[in-house]
Amino acid sequence: MKKIYFSSLRSIASFKMWSNKNYAVFNSLKSVVKIGVLASTYTLVAQPMATFAQTDSVGVSKNVDMDEVVIGGRKKATTYSEQTRAVMVITKDELGALPASTLGDLLEHVAGVDIRQRGGHGVQADLMVRGGTFDQVLILLNGINITDPQTGHHNLNIPIDYDAIDRIEVLHGPGARVYGQGAFSGAINIITIPKNDNEINASILIGEHGLLKTGTTINHKGKRFSTKIAASTAKSNGYTANTDFNSVNFFTHSKIAALKGQLDLQAGIQDKGFGAQAFYTPKFPEQFEKTSTLFASEAYSLTLGNFTVNHSAYFRKHYDRFELFRRNSPVWYTSHNYHTTNVAGATLGGNFDYGIGKFRFGGEFRHESILSTNLGDILMSPVKVKGEDSIYYTKGKFRNWGNIFIENSFYVNDFSVSAGGMVTFGQIDKPQISWGADLGYNLTQNIKVFASANSTFRAPNFTDLYYTGPTNEGNPNLKPEKAITYEFGVKNQTLKTSSSILAFFRDGKDVIDWVKFTPEQIKWTTYNYTNISSYGFEASFSHIFTKTNPLISSCLISYSYTETNRESGEVISYYALDYLKHKVTVSANHKVWNKLYFNWLVIAQSRAGTYTDFVSNTEKEYSPFAMVNTKITWNDRHFSVFADIQNITNKKYFDIGNIPQPNRWISAGASFTIK
Repeated sequence: MKKIYFSSLRSIASFKMWSNKNYAVFNSLKSVVKIGVLASTYTLVAQPMATFAQTDSVGVSKNVDMDEVVIGGRKKATTYSEQTRAVMVITKDELGALPASTLGDLLEHVAGVDIRQRGGHGVQADLMVRGGTFDQVLILLNGINITDPQTGHHNLNIPIDYDAIDRIEVLHGPGARVYGQGAFSGAINIITIPKNDNEINASILIGEHGLLKTGTTINHKGKRFSTKIAASTAKSNGYTANTDFNSVNFFTHSKIAALKGQLDLQAGIQDKGFGAQAFYTPKFPEQFEKTSTLFASEAYSLTLGNFTVNHSAYFRKHYDRFELFRRNSPVWYTSHNYHTTNVAGATLGGNFDYGIGKFRFGGEFRHESILSTNLGDILMSPVKVKGEDSIYYTKGKFRNWGNIFIENSFYVNDFSVSAGGMVTFGQIDKPQISWGADLGYNLTQNIKVFASANSTFRAPNFTDLYYTGPTNEGNPNLKPEKAITYEFGVKNQTLKTSSSILAFFRDGKDVIDWVKFTPEQIKWTTYNYTNISSYGFEASFSHIFTKTNPLISSCLISYSYTETNRESGEVISYYALDYLKHKVTVSANHKVWNKLYFNWLVIAQSRAGTYTDFVSNTEKEYSPFAMVNTKITWNDRHFSVFADIQNITNKKYFDIGNIPQPNRWISAGASFTIK
């Protein structure tokens, strides 16, 4: 916590041909995407085993079949050379080489992204971008919005294992003008791709603290369809008291050629339970949480000449049981907190190509509801909690959202320009308009400059509005938070080297945070600040060395800086001032011998803000730290074995106050593929 003040009241090798397949790469946002070389992440650094024995990916990027690069079929792809926003892409090849075993571990490597772990091996993590909070990032799975309306703490409860992911796209900055409320400081799109092949992959990971992970992925290719089925389990005794976990994932994804178009179907379920030691309050540390997630969607895309029409429908259910006392509860504690959220939505849109540009339009309807023992308004008729004796939901709430957007992009010589807007209707005082404009210019074949301005907003979630507990009190009178973000930068790219630097400024209004007005106040309450501004920059350099280099195959160095300012008037902030201020990432990939590869990563970070130490009851600042992770892999065509060491120097550190992160954690595994 920290006292704050308020007033009263990248040049890219040009792609000459694209084919419009199923999953976009934030294409409607005109996003700068680097395949083979990423300005601020791992595309050049963690090239996996076999990749370095082949032609460099940037060298073949003149002609691309975009089977792996389309978002939910809703907007037609445009070439990367036409894009003017920053999207970082991590591909399937890189996922296998990184010293990471969870989605949170992987995203921790991206400049400007802050992953605040609440336990080992991704049991729960909060995702933030460019100094924003964990509620300000939109999460998509194959282009479908799966963001949780109860709280951002549940956003990464995704029914898919690390091994089933084919690529990840990270949008830095707002995306509300296309994706609606919630894409405030950034967005993450997780993509799975059914392969055009028949194969089975099985994997196992064993490690310290009783760690055991298993996974099986099946890909089947038919005449008119392809299907991926993935199942996985993970469990551990925990690296310290009350940090055990047990989870199960099942996911399926199919692409079907139908009615002169393509039908896309996906569904998944996750069941997870974990010891939540001091997760939400250090006052009562022995907490426990049980969550379940069910998700399903369909999407259809049809192209008729220059016109493409897209449709999708989706459903997500999330169950959460939170136990403030896992054992030995006091007399006054009479029941756990139970919550079930349901989200259902549908989209309809299209785009038209007219030679020098594209015109896009679309709309979405989204329904969000919650049944709870704690959140919402009093129910006329209580609803029994499934699987529990004599426990009833006594509160609930629902809300509906609707939005309509238009966008136009055109490309003339070395200029690329895009502008658009969205109108959102729903449980807000008046319709919200999100607008944006992007501009890019190629100075030379290898150097590009770009600038953008985009507005965004986020409505408070159900926890912001209604949560009541021993140390927290929601505020049903909250207004949506709003911001305008400006970004500009320059990037240079050759076949072997990529470098970039960009700066941003976000001017936030009515930003939502949990606050205290005096140190003596017992409960934190949600509040709209008048003005919160954030600014910073990101810089990176990456290089692929020649294949004859005996020491190193590739390297990456990146640095991100973020600063946040508030207006006058004194309050104590819980979340808004706890942000990642400095972050340095250094990594290299080595071919040791034959099929043996070694990857290492150093992450150094310094966090702004303070927290109340539970033992001494004093305010403490977060200590800067550097952590080293390594991975060594022997990789054959169908079989691989590896060893992974997280936090090799045994560094003691905190992502969130009073929750110590794991010390050194050694694990080893193997995977086998049958074609």
